[in-house]
Formats: sequence, C-alpha cells, structure tokens
Amino acid sequence: MLLMVATLAVQCTAPGQHISQSIDKQASPLLGQQKETYSSKVYLIEKGRGIELCDLYYRNLSLFNPVDIACQRRFDPEFSMFTKPTWEKWDLNEHRSVAIKIKKFLHYADQSCSVPDLDDPKIMEMDLSRDSPYFLQDSAMLSGIDIDNDGKMETVVLYSEGRCMDMHVFSKPLVVLNDARTLVDVEQTSLLAQNPSSGTALYSRMASHDYNLYDVFFYKGRVLFDRWSGDGYFCNDYLSVFEISNHTAREICSYKVSLSCK
Repeated sequence: MLLMVATLAVQCTAPGQHISQSIDKQASPLLGQQKETYSSKVYLIEKGRGIELCDLYYRNLSLFNPVDIACQRRFDPEFSMFTKPTWEKWDLNEHRSVAIKIKKFLHYADQSCSVPDLDDPKIMEMDLSRDSPYFLQDSAMLSGIDIDNDGKMETVVLYSEGRCMDMHVFSKPLVVLNDARTLVDVEQTSLLAQNPSSGTALYSRMASHDYNLYDVFFYKGRVLFDRWSGDGYFCNDYLSVFEISNHTAREICSYKVSLSCK
C-alpha cells in the first residue's frame, strides 16, 4: 500500500474542474434571508433526519458547493452553534521520527513495523515533503482537543497525505499522539479511523484510508468529527458525523453528496 502511494502521488488534472451545479434560492433556515443553497439533489440526508444536530449540519451544508468544503469543512456565521478547533502547523521535518511512525501506522496499522525505505537513515536528512516519495506534499496540523469527550485533552494531528483533490492519491486522517507526543496512541486513533472497509479489523480500516477526509468541530459543548469519503469526482460521495463517548465511536449523521454524476 505504501509503495502505491509513493508511485502514484503525482499531480494530475483536478477531477472536480468540470462540475455542474444545482442551486436553489430558498429562505435561510434561521434568519429568513434569501440565500443561494444547493438543492436536496446534491445533499441527501441518509441518517439522522429529525436530530437537531444533523438537521442544522445539513442546512449549513446546503449553503456550500461540495467542491469548497470536501477538503476542509466550513460553517456559515449564521450557524454559530458550530465552531472549529484552532490548529497550528506541525512541521514534519522537526518531528520526523513521529511522522515516520504515523506513516507506518496509516499504511500498516503498526507504527513499529519494518519498512526498509522508511527505516533508511538517509530519510533523517531529507526534506520529507519535498524529497521523500513517501511524504510527497504531505503536511500536518496539530491541536489540543478532548476528542473522546472524557474531560481530558488529547494531542490530535490532522494529517494531510498529498494535496487534497489534486493528486492521484490523497487522504486527511486524524491521529492522536501520546502525552509525550512521541508515539501514535493506537487506542484513541483506532476510534477515529472510521474508514469504509471490507472488515472491522484495524488493519482493514487503515488500509482503506485513501480518499477519506476528516475534520473536527464543536457543537454545544460536544466534540465531534466528520469524514468525507470521495475520490474527487463528487458523484455519490458520503459525509458522516461521528461522536466518541464511553470509549465508543458512533455515527450520528450521514449524507450522500452527488454534485456531478454522468
């Protein structure tokens, strides 16, 4: 899997550049103002209808073109009940030892496994995101977030593999580090790895992390995360909202996104 990322991670024509739009003008759900919104043909609630969180999240979605929010979710100021964490840039070169562990974990579900190219001492001298094919155009952001809603802050990394929507293979997983920020917290990260897969085992879920784009947001004192699953063509993509409580992650809302299907 890792080899495929290294060989396929090259720039290509952006798959979303010839996309038709389906827009309606409707009253704003909260303030009664006229706004352009994307019709129900673009966003379809598949799970959570009638749940306040899911209905409000849907109404916010309808204000945005999917192309503009797939890589990073946005909230209209009208929906002030939703807020987002403050992220800071996390330099891969400054933290290359942990970055290598993250890369191994993402592709093998084992941060300590032997991968000759990643274990080669030469990698310690490289500019990772520029010179290493395994980190080509990778970047990362970090924030302190109570991601599992247990009252304790965790160190969460929002890791970007490749340039979102602009490379053959891309993803944006969430990874939790231990308190010392030296290792992947496997238990916590496993709860965040809600990738569609053919099996429930951690290895199966990590092996299918490509084209899954995660983000984190807050809602009325709760910490939630979402996952956009799609390869950049915006035909039958899926967006799901999750919450962790009592050491269990559950899907609360799910939406089908179809902007351009031939």
